[in-house]
Amino acid sequence: MFDRLDRPEPEREGGLEFLMWERREIENHVCSPTTLDGYARSSGPEDAAGLLFSTAEAEHRAEVMRKCIGRIGDAMRTLGKPSPWDPHCKTSDEFLGSLFDAYFRELGLPDLMRKGGLYRLAEHVLEDEIAIEIREKLDGIACGAQSVKESAI
Repeated sequence: MFDRLDRPEPEREGGLEFLMWERREIENHVCSPTTLDGYARSSGPEDAAGLLFSTAEAEHRAEVMRKCIGRIGDAMRTLGKPSPWDPHCKTSDEFLGSLFDAYFRELGLPDLMRKGGLYRLAEHVLEDEIAIEIREKLDGIACGAQSVKESAI
């Protein structure tokens, strides 16, 4: 499985099949305003003192996220980069890193969402925002795994 390559695919050997994302990279599939809002709302302390305070903290974090999305998006436009919602944007490098750096700095916290942790956004993707491509690629992987399993018997 490859991010979208800017060069020809490597040569295939044996029965190996290569799959490639239609979008620039897998992170493009977990980067949307609703996903980031869901992450922000859930990123507060779990032991917040009661529902009133945890609800207020969730709303505060969502507002900080929206503000940071706006600032980073404006900076990207100024620099002539594609929108973070554009499938051609290298979202992990060109948007999410700066976004989470700004978000946690604004909250006065260490950056808890480095590139290796971006998979945590997946649990906040709404079901109707899951691209058909995700299901197709996972089905392809499962089919390939089944084929290997059957040939090993």
